[in-house]
Parts: sequence; C-alpha cells; structure tokens
Amino acid sequence: MNFLVHEALFLYEIKYIFIISTMKKRLVSILRQYNFYVTLILVNIKF
Repeated sequence: MNFLVHEALFLYEIKYIFIISTMKKRLVSILRQYNFYVTLILVNIKF
C-alpha cells in the first residue's frame, strides 16, 4: 500500500512538472510575440 502511494505521488509530480514546463514555454513564446509586435509598432511610429 505504501509503495503504491509513493508511486502515485511520483507520477503526479512528473505530470505536474511537465505541465509547468509546457506552460512556461507557452508563456515565453507569447511574451516573445508580444515584444515583437510592440517593437514593430514602435518602429512604425518612429518612421
């Protein structure tokens, strides 16, 4: 029983870490796109 609990917690931890990493990647890509669009807009305003 104890072993099963540890196994379940381990799998849950792996899933949690995986979800966090994918969310971070998505956030980074969204921020990069946002910065790209902001710089485009600023460049257009300057010219």
